[in-house]
Amino acid sequence: MNNTSATVRVEHLHDPEVIKMSWDHRVSSDDVYSAFKAITVILEQSETELYVLVDILANPNFPFSATVNGAMFGPYRNPKLIAWLIVGSSHAGRMIERVLTAVTKRRNVEWFDSEADALAYMAQQSVASETLQVKR
Repeated sequence: MNNTSATVRVEHLHDPEVIKMSWDHRVSSDDVYSAFKAITVILEQSETELYVLVDILANPNFPFSATVNGAMFGPYRNPKLIAWLIVGSSHAGRMIERVLTAVTKRRNVEWFDSEADALAYMAQQSVASETLQVKR
């Protein structure tokens, strides 16, 4: 899904290999559901596990029900999802994270101030994973 008129956009980037989800300030529930469906499709078609980089710097007006349900019944528990890397800060976003964590028992969300910080974290985790595999 790379619909530039959508209020929530999803792109599958290949360098680095990551799914990027970008939220506008004003978002529609339909776009939220469509975005989570697009992420699910990308994960299901991927041969490798992926991070989802989520840009909420526009301080979105999260439609609570659509966001929780779209994530929970979509990609949130997908085994190919490594983690959500959230760029930005939002009280509503943190509340949504707490609900999803409580319901799914998965702790797979990290928060960052910038996209550069999130990508650096992702690269660091990749190096740590490769080092662990070499030691086995």
